[in-house]
This record gives sequence, C-alpha cells and structure tokens, in this order.
Amino acid sequence: GSHTLRVWYSGPDKARVALLGTLGETDVIVDKGNVWVWDSQRRTATHQVIGDGALAKHPGAGTGAGTLPSTPQEAADLALKAIDPSTAVSTAGSARVAGRSAYELVLSPRDSGSLIGQLRIAVDSREHVPLRAQLYPRGSDDIAFEVAFTQVNFARPDDAQFRFNPPPGTTVEESTGEDRKADAATAATVGHAVIGTGWTSVLVARAPDGLLTGTGAGTGGRRADTGTADGAGITSLLDSLPKVSGAWGSGRVLTGRLFSVLLTEDGRVLVGAVSADRLATAAADPAAALPATR
Repeated sequence: GSHTLRVWYSGPDKARVALLGTLGETDVIVDKGNVWVWDSQRRTATHQVIGDGALAKHPGAGTGAGTLPSTPQEAADLALKAIDPSTAVSTAGSARVAGRSAYELVLSPRDSGSLIGQLRIAVDSREHVPLRAQLYPRGSDDIAFEVAFTQVNFARPDDAQFRFNPPPGTTVEESTGEDRKADAATAATVGHAVIGTGWTSVLVARAPDGLLTGTGAGTGGRRADTGTADGAGITSLLDSLPKVSGAWGSGRVLTGRLFSVLLTEDGRVLVGAVSADRLATAAADPAAALPATR
C-alpha cells in the first residue's frame, strides 16, 4: 500500500515523524531526552525519558522505528553501507523529485543470485540530500518499493514542532523502557546467524516459542494449535505454502519479488533477497544449525 508521513528534523535529539491516516495520525516526537508517541484517534500518549546521548548514539532508539526506512536518507544510508566489491555503482542522468533537480545513483548487485535488480537513489543537485529511493526486482522495470519526498523544505524547523503537550482527555502512560530491555534480552537469547555476504546473505534465526504457531517452533516439531481464530488463520496460511525438504530437514517456503522465507520444521526461519533454492542451501550450512530453545 501507500503511506504518507510528515518528517521534521533538527538534529539527532530533535525530530518528529507523523504517520497520516484516514481518521487521525500517529506521531513520534523526540525533544532532547523526551520521547512521545501520540495516537490522535485513540487519544493516548506514551512518554519516555532517554538518557543523555542515547539518541545520538542510536538514532531512532526508543522511537519505535521499524526495519523499513522511513525517509529517503535512511534508505540511502542503508544502501551506501552495502557498497563493496559485490555492488556495481553507476549514474542514470537527472531526475525531478519534489519539484527539485536531482541526479540518480544506481546500485546493482553483481551476484545474479540476488532477487534485487537495482536500487536507484535520487540526490538533490544543490543540497546533496537523498530525495528518493526506488527498489527494483531483478529482471523487472516495475518498482517494488519506493520512499520519496513529495514536498521538501531545507529550513530548520521551529522548536515548537518538537514540544508536545497532551491535549485534554488524553490518556498518558509513562514508560521506563524496561519492557524494551526485556524484549531485547529475550531476542538475545534466541540467537541468529548470517550465511554468506553482500546482497545474497541469508539471515537465520530461531523463533521464540509460539511465534511460528503451526510450524513446530519451540514444540519439538509438533504442531502447536492455539485453538483461537488467529491461530487457525496462521495454521491455514502455513499449510497453504509449498512444502520443501532436503538434507537440512523439511519445512515450508514463502517466495516474493524481492525476498524468500523458509520456515523449517525444527523452528528456524531463514530470510534473504535470494531464491528458495539459495535458502535451502543456506539451511544445510553447519553455521545455520542454531541451538534449540529451551
């Protein structure tokens, strides 16, 4: 689908992102050590105080940022970190984005095993700031993912944009961050591995108990039926996926234009911008044999 965000940025300790919806908006507001998450439709706000320097060291920490980039700058940063001998870099002439002149950089995986064909980044010709990032599947001219500015103003935002006062009737929750620490500790105990390098690397992780309902994660390979509507829906979805097997074991595979996912019966999840065959090869790698959960 398509989503619209408004972004204000005045430094690592002053930023605001508003996700606009049909009936309201959700805002994440960072003002020095204060982080607010405001849901206008539910009229709820969560406030958390972050230690000095935490935001500068970990941009996006505590703001609920997802794994997908929310601005062209974030997309460009992720792409530029990937530039190494596995990436071919070229230019593709000029472009017009948000009413501004830009030039395009093209990043292409050298390994034909990647499902990604190229990433195009449009850079403002005057301010040298990324204005748009477009991701194309291999062998296709159709854009699979795009993040771009429709309007942009390079003036520094007023400090008033980062001051949040909960409107009357708002339910305010004070967060200590302990839940996030507990989640991080749980994730750390699960373990993961990365097979390969560059654009064709594969992430291998063992799902926490109950996450992969119906695949045997944390159940010794037995189906875990929750008995709920959601559980039945997940089980039905998993049952609809093609079965695969090999020396690594058996499981089910989900394929897309840009990525593939392999769910093994022993509770592992393998994800990569590669074909299902590449995931199966990675699953057989000794490094992908993660320790079992308790």
